[in-house]
Amino acid sequence: MPSSSIKKAKTDFGKIISSLNDEELREFIDYVKEAISQQEKIEYYHNYKNELIDELEREKEEDRIAQANEKLNKIVLDLRKKLPLNAEAPDETITIPKHSKEFEGFTKDNTVNVDSFLYDEKALDDLEENENFSFNYCADCLSRNIKPLNFISHSASIVKLNYLFNVALKNDIKNIKNLVDVGSRLGAVLYCAYYYTPIENIIGVELNPTFSRLTNNVIKDYNMDENRIKVYCDNILNRATELQNADIVVLNNVFQFFIKKVAAQRKLWNFLHDNITKKGTIIIAMPSLEMQLAEVNSTIKLDQWLESFHTERDLSMYEEAEAEDIMNMYFYRVK
Repeated sequence: MPSSSIKKAKTDFGKIISSLNDEELREFIDYVKEAISQQEKIEYYHNYKNELIDELEREKEEDRIAQANEKLNKIVLDLRKKLPLNAEAPDETITIPKHSKEFEGFTKDNTVNVDSFLYDEKALDDLEENENFSFNYCADCLSRNIKPLNFISHSASIVKLNYLFNVALKNDIKNIKNLVDVGSRLGAVLYCAYYYTPIENIIGVELNPTFSRLTNNVIKDYNMDENRIKVYCDNILNRATELQNADIVVLNNVFQFFIKKVAAQRKLWNFLHDNITKKGTIIIAMPSLEMQLAEVNSTIKLDQWLESFHTERDLSMYEEAEAEDIMNMYFYRVK
């Protein structure tokens, strides 16, 4: 139904044309046509201007991400020179969790740790092509030439972290001032948060001294702002304040492979539950908290502590393996 203003405009227009003689009417109609044409031009240029601004913003965003990727790839190349292929520290012990259904059948003979931050699918393919690496093993003699190996990684890839910060959390980033990565390892999450986002306080907590030193060296070598990004060589049990102040906490394969005793894992989960309590704090977990808590028979009531939420999941632009990896990120918010 026409609005009252439209009705009035039509009435007024009718009065105007009825008051004009033929010559005046032709002149008035020409005027109306010209006025409409000018208005259409104004709307066209207004829309064009907005489209141009949007395009410039997209290009600016793409340039920002490209520059970040360039810096991150330089860090990756530097770290590859300093670490073995499995990216394990000489002073750490990694065990395959026996109580996990996800890793059932995984053994030290058929499983290899390949750090996803350092080696993406293409890098691994290049290694295999140059005969520096094999995706397979022999089930009898362990020569690695028959059955496919099982791969595990304790770091997230650049592609995955790019998605996390520039797609999944794009609308939340402006409200995030404090990020804590529990078990920051090589610092992948920290570097990506530093280059992809404006987050003010980026904190890693890493128990292993080798990785802590390595991360601090990268921060210094790349002239990162040490007031903004830092790593503590410490047990997370000593970092309650950082967890309490966090706006986002990253938990990537955080306890399963590094702590044998289930009771010790439960203690750590209880500590996280008791200290990640600020309403609205986001938790990024890989794998899901439901799975990890169930595996250690935790009594934590997840639905009373957190609510899960979904993010942008258009993964058509990603390779199949990348998309599968991204789908293994789970998002929660403190109630």
